[in-house]
Amino acid sequence: MDALTRLVARIADVDQEAADALRALEGLDSPWTGVAGVDECLRTVASLAGSVVELHAPAHGLWLRASATRVDPIPVGAERHTPGPEHPLAPLEGGVGFLLRRGDHDDLLASVVTARAARLLGPLLDERRRASAPTDAGEGALEVAVDPEATPEDRLDALRRLRLRPEQTLVLHAVPGPRPSLAPPPAWSQVGVSRPRPASELPIAWNEARMALRLTATGEADDPGERWVRAGDVGSGLLALAAGFVAGAMRSRDVVALDAVGAPDSPAGRALTAISETTTIRSAAERIPVHHSTLQRQVKGLERELGWSVTEPAGRLRLDLAFALRRLERNYGRPGLY
Repeated sequence: MDALTRLVARIADVDQEAADALRALEGLDSPWTGVAGVDECLRTVASLAGSVVELHAPAHGLWLRASATRVDPIPVGAERHTPGPEHPLAPLEGGVGFLLRRGDHDDLLASVVTARAARLLGPLLDERRRASAPTDAGEGALEVAVDPEATPEDRLDALRRLRLRPEQTLVLHAVPGPRPSLAPPPAWSQVGVSRPRPASELPIAWNEARMALRLTATGEADDPGERWVRAGDVGSGLLALAAGFVAGAMRSRDVVALDAVGAPDSPAGRALTAISETTTIRSAAERIPVHHSTLQRQVKGLERELGWSVTEPAGRLRLDLAFALRRLERNYGRPGLY
């Protein structure tokens, strides 16, 4: 019997809960030493804590929910747990996110498990990202291929190293950060997607993807909108707006009016978002959801506050542009989007 086992036995005579927490500490290191990854780590946490846990690591584009047997991504729009006094969160090492336990009450065992896991998950997330990253040669070649300053000869050589033909059609994905990607990122990431283009036009595709990324939203209640934005869907006009946007240069009066009506997660904000994302008042009402006659009455008041119609075609366009400008304002200060 080693020293820790003897200590646990002695503590159990006085405080069984504390003894269980110590046993958890004893069991935490062995399954995670060396080779275990993020998923196994989360399943172990859920098993030891006796409850479902959630990992939110926005720096890695992850929001995962884990039980003792499985790990699943939480899709955009799904119910996500909000941290509170009864569900404390454990910040991950390096500030890349937090680990959250879903349970009916806090207890010493769960607190010890989540705190210990939070220290281990940061390095495991880094290992996961490195494992999924392209090789140095491929990464360097792709950066040359998307560089508008590269010579035609250097770009052709880079395409050969990537095993791409100049006429081969493909799309580029931009996620927060400086590196392009040919592989589709996880569905829960913020992603800008270029139009399909021949490999010889990768610099144009990379610019399109980065401008589309600036028009993405987090998908949370306070930042509604699409996490994936495709350049072909938004059109050249909005991409040009994203390219030339500088926060603070000249704030749109329509954005000021939009903010004055209410925050994105307020009843007024949700109503305007639904109107912008649907084609009729009835479909917008179903999205919220409220009765369509209730929304019709609300729209009259919103139009008075805004100073323009949101049901006429010109007014809908004005509303959509106000939403796009507000999203560009928000994203301007977010790391990796500019």
